[in-house]
Parts: sequence; C-alpha cells; structure tokens
Amino acid sequence: MNDVGEALEALAEAVAPCDQKSASRLRQLRKRTPRQIADDLFLWGGEGSLMDQSASGQGRETQRVFENRAIALGRALQEAGATSARMEKWIAAFETWAKDGV
Repeated sequence: MNDVGEALEALAEAVAPCDQKSASRLRQLRKRTPRQIADDLFLWGGEGSLMDQSASGQGRETQRVFENRAIALGRALQEAGATSARMEKWIAAFETWAKDGV
C-alpha cells in the first residue's frame, strides 16, 4: 500500500492548489484498500468525478501534472493487484493525451 499511498499523496498535492476539499478526500482514501480505491467513483467515475473535474479551468501544464499523477496512481493500484474498467479508461485517455501532446 505504500506505493499507492505515495501516489495518492502526490495526486492530492497536484489537486490542492485548485481544490482543497478533493485533496483532503484523496488523503482519506489512504485508509482504504487498493481494491476500494480502484472502484471509488469519486476518483474514477464519469461526469463530476475527480478525474473529470480536477484541474479543469487550470492551465494545460497544471492539468498535465494532474494527469501524470493520476496515471501513477492507476499504475500503483495495478501493481497492488487492483483494477477497474473505469480506472483503466481514464489511464488510457491520459496516456493517449500525453502521447499525442493534447
């Protein structure tokens, strides 16, 4: 869980400047299992989820930092044996955007 915890903290740090409430909620997720984090709709849900909303309205570089840290969290969860379809879709989208320079 250490890598997952570190990835959650890094993501919380990226979110904190624009959304303290979500940063706090990310830090609270450290108490959950990797499976629960991978399934968490606050993170990986659709419209209105953290992945959908966070860093929106910020500059593209700020968004990119957020996306890279979300990818790192997803990879840490995968390494811990936890995955979900929604998480996989967000990671794939963020990786595609990074590759394509979006």
